[in-house]
Amino acid sequence: VTVIDGATNNTTIVNVGISPNAVAVNPVTNKIYVVNQCGNDSKCASSGTVTVIDGATNNTTTVNVGAYPYAVTVDSASNQIYVVNFCGNDVTCGSDGTVTVINGATNNTTSVNVGYFPTDVEINSVTNKIYVANNCGNANSCTSAGTITVIDGVTNNTLTVTVGIFPYLTAVDPVTNQIYAANQCGNDSTCQSVGTVSVIDGTSNTVVTTATVGFAPVSVGVDVPTNKIYVANACGNDPTCQSAGTVTMIDGATYSTTTVTVGKVPQGLAVNPVTNRIYGTNFKDNTVSVIAGASATPLQFVAVTPCRLVDTRKSGGPIPGGTSQSFSIPQEGGCNIPTTAAAYSLNVTVVPPGSLGYLTIWPTGEDQPVVSTMNSLDGRI
Repeated sequence: VTVIDGATNNTTIVNVGISPNAVAVNPVTNKIYVVNQCGNDSKCASSGTVTVIDGATNNTTTVNVGAYPYAVTVDSASNQIYVVNFCGNDVTCGSDGTVTVINGATNNTTSVNVGYFPTDVEINSVTNKIYVANNCGNANSCTSAGTITVIDGVTNNTLTVTVGIFPYLTAVDPVTNQIYAANQCGNDSTCQSVGTVSVIDGTSNTVVTTATVGFAPVSVGVDVPTNKIYVANACGNDPTCQSAGTVTMIDGATYSTTTVTVGKVPQGLAVNPVTNRIYGTNFKDNTVSVIAGASATPLQFVAVTPCRLVDTRKSGGPIPGGTSQSFSIPQEGGCNIPTTAAAYSLNVTVVPPGSLGYLTIWPTGEDQPVVSTMNSLDGRI
C-alpha cells in the first residue's frame, strides 16, 4: 500500500498480503483495512487475509478471512468491518459466498452466509444494515437473477432481495434509505441488453422501481445533498463496447434519467457532495471525466415547534470521546419531522462531565469535517 501524505504528496510503502484489491478506512480509529485476495499464498490456493494498518504508525496486523475476499467496508459507528468473500470458505468456489465480520476492537471474526459470488458490500450507518451484491444470486450456475443480501448489523441475521442479472456494485443513500444495485446485464441472462439499476426501499426491503441505464454498468455513486444517483456504463450505448462510455444520472425523487457521454470504458466513479462534481475514470482513454452534477431542487426553510430529538442522558449515556453515533432525524424524539426534508437546522447542547475538547456534527455518509461544532474546555453547559 502506498500511503500519500495529503499535505506534501510524499509517500510511504507498507507491505501487505498477496494481490491486494480493496481498501477501506475507519476515520474514527485511524485504522486501514486492506483485502488481500490470495492472503499469504502466491498460488492463491488458500484463504485470503485482511491487513490492518495503524494509521499513526503504519504497523500492521493480519486477520484471516474467507476465500478470495473481494470488497470491504467499515462501519465507523459500530467499529465493525465487513469483508466479502467471493467464494465463501471454499477455495474451489463450489459453495455460496460469505461475509467476514471483523470486530475492529479485537480483530475477532464472525462469518455470515450470503449468495453466490458476492462482489460488493455497502452499509447504511443510520439503520445499521449491510447490503451485499451477489452476482449469481442463489445459484452457482449463474443462470438466475442476482440478489442483495441484507445483513442486520446487530444480530447478523439476513434476508434476501431479488434484483437483476449480475448485480456488481451497490450504493446507499442514508437520508432516503434507498439502495441502488447496478445490474450489469439488466434483465437479460444472455447479457445482450442494456443494464439496469434496481432501487430498493430500505424499510420494506422491496424493489420499488427499476431504472434503465447503459450497457455494462460497473459503478454507482450517490450525491446525497442533491438526491441524484450516478451510474458509470462501461460500454455506453454500444453492446460491443467499441464506442464511448456513458454516465447515467438517476433522479432519486422521480427516477427519471439523463445520460452524459464520457471516455472509453469508464470504471471508477466518485462524487464530491460539496462541489457537486462527479469524477469518472476512463480505463481505455487514460483520462478522467469531470461532470458538473445536477443541481438540487431549491429548498424552503420551514420552522417546526421546538422539540428535543435526542437526549443521550436518557438513551444510553454520553457518546464516548473518539467515537461517533448516527441518528435518523425523522424517527427521533416524536418530533414529527417529515421524511421529505432534505436538510436540517439543528441546535446542540452539551452537558459535559468534564473538559470537552470538541464536538462535531455532520451528515451521515459524508466525511467528518476538520472543524468543531462546539467546545467546552472548562466543562460548562
